[in-house]
Amino acid sequence: MKKIIILISVLLYSCSQGNKPNENYYDSTNLTNYHNVINKLLNEKFKDIEIVVMETKVVHRGDTLDGSPKIGYAYLNYYADNKKINTEDVEYIYNQIDSTSTIMLDSTKIETKMMDKNELHRLFKKNRLNDLKKEGDIKSIATFSTPLFSKDKSKIIFWVDIWHGPLNACGYVFIVSQEKGEWKIVEQTCTYIS
Repeated sequence: MKKIIILISVLLYSCSQGNKPNENYYDSTNLTNYHNVINKLLNEKFKDIEIVVMETKVVHRGDTLDGSPKIGYAYLNYYADNKKINTEDVEYIYNQIDSTSTIMLDSTKIETKMMDKNELHRLFKKNRLNDLKKEGDIKSIATFSTPLFSKDKSKIIFWVDIWHGPLNACGYVFIVSQEKGEWKIVEQTCTYIS
């Protein structure tokens, strides 16, 4: 009887852990790679961004483009079918998605000014960002999502929201791939424009 109780306990525990990641996706190597990718984008593609928000946006499960970082099996399979990610990574990437997971970007590793999201919200509430925009102190602000990594860590999927001013913002989803030690954009899609 004792063996049956132990067996049932083990089975219940293992089933409860089934959809949870069993590894640390955000170890120092992955985070360093993500910081490097962000810096590459800031230096080459988004040169007008002057502030990056320190906290990443959470990623949700789903297959609709509504402006929030969201991805599900339909998009992951689409990216696999179009050779943007490997087929064997679809499940691995999907299992990383956690609608409560946010990470703090390291301000010592990002090559531009950074701001806490609470400070950003405070400035928005006081309409101070519009004043700073008029004064020329801020051109653009970017918020990056929590990254999703391929199993071999050679690909990263992430979203970027860019605020240029009142009623002037846009969002993108990126897939980058590390090839011969260098990160290259393999997919870039605009997710919204306002």
